[in-house]
Amino acid sequence: MDKEKAKELIHKKVRNEYKKIHGNKNLKRFYNSLLDISRKSGLEAYIACLEGAIYNLEKNNPDALDCFKTATGLDGDLVFAWYGLGVVYFEEQEYDQAIQAYDKAMEIDGTFVFSLNGLGNVYLAQKEYGLAAEAYDKALEIDEKFVFSMNGMGNLHFALEEYDAAIREYESAIDLDKKYAHPWNGCGHAYEVQTKNSKAVEAYKKAIKLDGNWAPFWFDLGNMYYGQQEYKQAIKAYKNAIKIDENHAYSWAYKGISYRALKEFEPAIDALNKAINLDGNSAFFRLELGGVYFDQGEHDRAITTYKTAMEVDKNSGEPWLRIGYVYYALGKFSLAIEAYNKSINLSKTAATYYWLGSAHYIQKEYDDAIEAYNSAIELDQTEIYPFYWLGNAYYLQGKFDQAIKAYTKAKEVDEAFPYLWNGLGSVYYWQGNSKKAITHYNKSIELHGEFAHSFSGLGSLYKDMGKFDDAIKKYEKAGELYRNMEDHYWADYCAEEIRQIELMIKAENSIFETTESDRTLKILKETKKLGVPGRAEKLGIEGLAEENKKLYDEFTREKPLSVEKGEPYFQVLRRWNSYTPIVADNYHISKGGGYFLKTGGRGIVIDPGFNFIDNFKGMGHSFSEIDAVIISHAHNDHAADLESILTLLYRYNNAIKENIKKQLGSNYWVDLSKDRREPYAIASEEDVEKAFLESRRRKTIELYLTKSTYTKYQGMLRLDSDSYYNINIIDQKWAGNLCGVKVKALPAKHHDAISDRDSLGFIFSIDNTAVVYTGDTGWNDDIEKSYKHLANDAKDNDGEFWYKEKTHKILVAHLGGFKACERNYVIKDARDSSYYKNHLGRIGMVKINETLSPDVCFISEFGEELKGQRVALAEIFNNEFEETEFLPADIGLTIRLKNKKIKAIHTINESTLKCTYRDIEPKDVCYQLLKKDYSLNYFSDAKIVDPTELAQFLGALYDKSMQ
Repeated sequence: MDKEKAKELIHKKVRNEYKKIHGNKNLKRFYNSLLDISRKSGLEAYIACLEGAIYNLEKNNPDALDCFKTATGLDGDLVFAWYGLGVVYFEEQEYDQAIQAYDKAMEIDGTFVFSLNGLGNVYLAQKEYGLAAEAYDKALEIDEKFVFSMNGMGNLHFALEEYDAAIREYESAIDLDKKYAHPWNGCGHAYEVQTKNSKAVEAYKKAIKLDGNWAPFWFDLGNMYYGQQEYKQAIKAYKNAIKIDENHAYSWAYKGISYRALKEFEPAIDALNKAINLDGNSAFFRLELGGVYFDQGEHDRAITTYKTAMEVDKNSGEPWLRIGYVYYALGKFSLAIEAYNKSINLSKTAATYYWLGSAHYIQKEYDDAIEAYNSAIELDQTEIYPFYWLGNAYYLQGKFDQAIKAYTKAKEVDEAFPYLWNGLGSVYYWQGNSKKAITHYNKSIELHGEFAHSFSGLGSLYKDMGKFDDAIKKYEKAGELYRNMEDHYWADYCAEEIRQIELMIKAENSIFETTESDRTLKILKETKKLGVPGRAEKLGIEGLAEENKKLYDEFTREKPLSVEKGEPYFQVLRRWNSYTPIVADNYHISKGGGYFLKTGGRGIVIDPGFNFIDNFKGMGHSFSEIDAVIISHAHNDHAADLESILTLLYRYNNAIKENIKKQLGSNYWVDLSKDRREPYAIASEEDVEKAFLESRRRKTIELYLTKSTYTKYQGMLRLDSDSYYNINIIDQKWAGNLCGVKVKALPAKHHDAISDRDSLGFIFSIDNTAVVYTGDTGWNDDIEKSYKHLANDAKDNDGEFWYKEKTHKILVAHLGGFKACERNYVIKDARDSSYYKNHLGRIGMVKINETLSPDVCFISEFGEELKGQRVALAEIFNNEFEETEFLPADIGLTIRLKNKKIKAIHTINESTLKCTYRDIEPKDVCYQLLKKDYSLNYFSDAKIVDPTELAQFLGALYDKSMQ
């Protein structure tokens, strides 16, 4: 056969038969038949090209490359040689050279679809999906039955995670060529991702049946079995891959990994070492070998192996992560943290941050743990454990709202995870929401009926509710489960709780059963029967005492360590001036009080006089909101409730200790007993104190007292470092920062029975708002000079203005009352004698407003003689001052410091005795006087809220409060 006929025959066979040949053996036979023709015809370029194809088939790419290059040198127009070059470069991942080779083949023969298919494969590997689709489409335009490009389109859809579309393309290829194995294997991949496991196995087996000599098919089947934890089946598949290609490193590696899963460590080590010998540049194989040593407990050998993986891949953080696992398992948490941080420096992964958080968590470094868990979540929001442990960390810090958010996020990932329901149950338990706690504990048990902590939590809850039989049953079940877990500390905890309950039941029953003549026992028996009309008749005196204690506990409920930051506001919590509380004409009426400023989630009490706590609680506040107290002078109506605040602070911290003793009973005391290697025991007072300090839940209040106030109360104030308050003595030159608010002292002219020179006023500066609080002061030239200085843009030590032109100015001015001497003002020569000595009075009120020109003025500290005239008095001032809006102040008057609006009643519901509020401009405020207690109430619009109905509504509220 001459050369031209031989060339024509080879080209014809390649175009017509090559695309029909599947399987390595058939392909090699085909190449040898063409090689025989080439040799007989003396076609040197063809001989080199076909020898290259056979080398490529035998995975000898270096020799294949030499042959293809020789072929192109002998015949630069030999399309098969350029195509072969493209195939070898592609397999060696030299994609740019592969593209050049395929493009050259297309220049020679634009209809040679194999080159277009090769281009599609290269672009797909480079994730240039548009170019890949274009290449496959061109191939199919030339030959619509070209199954290789149909399979390529299936691979493209798979890469785009369009699995149904991928399956359609694979099935189209299968329909055209029943003997083509690769589309079946592609279907297997797509079904596997869709977790259609039986279909995936069927597809992989079909591919193997069609071409059982292709090692990757066996490898993929092995991976399918491995993913289903069918490790023995996986090993069989990997062995078949190795029979076909004993140099298939990944089959050796996964064979070893499967043996590891079966805890057959010696064959696992042998297989992984074989993989390493075949591919010494794979850090992954070394990491898995280290994992086998770790499982065997050979920790040093594991660390050494992980370090060899570092030498192979210096930029991977995975070896340090694995070393962290080893240290974590050994309880060397500081070394684990160091390793995890080194891993993060190289590569930030969600898993590394999660384990870093876990190491911090177990060392009770909760802030660091929270930071790490949040970093893990930023990288991957599909894993439940970072959310769950984040919730636990917040819970142990007492940050219950944040704990709920974290557990709720965990629920979005997997609501069937029982531990998160237990976590939510614990949070609701400590928030006092028994109903929700029970629901969530029961949900945890429904999902995991052997979860001891949920039974123990229910036991604690029922114990608190007085449902002792139910509590004992839950504790008994929890104790049984703990003993099955060989955790005798937890079991002993449950046994101790049962013992305490049984003691309570016995004591309760014995009171009525006793027949002894002991006088004390008789008194206990008879007083137990006492009851009074109302709730006590049902609850008994002891029950009523518990109910009352709950009200106290609610007011002093522990503040979460992280507080939501609402908008800042200033609130009036006082009514009458200093004369009234001592000798009042109606002792039922709340008389004194103070003021409250809240910003950034923290609260400042200003001048807590008589009834401050009553008024504070009545406005819906809790004690936990108080972070600082500032007092302008020593008069009782400005300082009397300081003692109450300090008493509540002491009780508040003691309650925290009791809560810690109770709450950490399920954590701290068990851990303490374990650490001491002693039997579980109830904690000592020293243990409680230590846990209290370690928990960082101790509440401290900053006290800012004038000299005279400190002098008055110094007998009850401690200066020890472990006291629950810090004392700061302030004078006229003082300026400071309270809870993020800039505060500066202002002079006042007022004798507080201890000193005539230590009384103060204050200016509170928040963003672009200034609240000027006069305190109790008379008016004279010195006071006027001081306020003029303030009004003229007085600067602080940092050069910042306290009271500048653009500042919104709120003046809280203490009127006091009317004095007969004020009439002397009409006589010019007698004006100096007309001023009210200890309060502003009418004249001082005029002067201070003329000096400061505030936007809003709260007239406050009225004498009780003005109880029916306060609105009329404010209107008189409003008529004279166009630039200032005057409001008569009473308990509840609240101004938002951001929008400068007043909180006012907007709608009322007389049947439920509830109302809604709206923020309105000060000039639009309406007033309603309730004569039952002479309180002023602020509402938004007389057209919306009928004043008569509002009076009835307020009266009903008052009557309810007096019951």
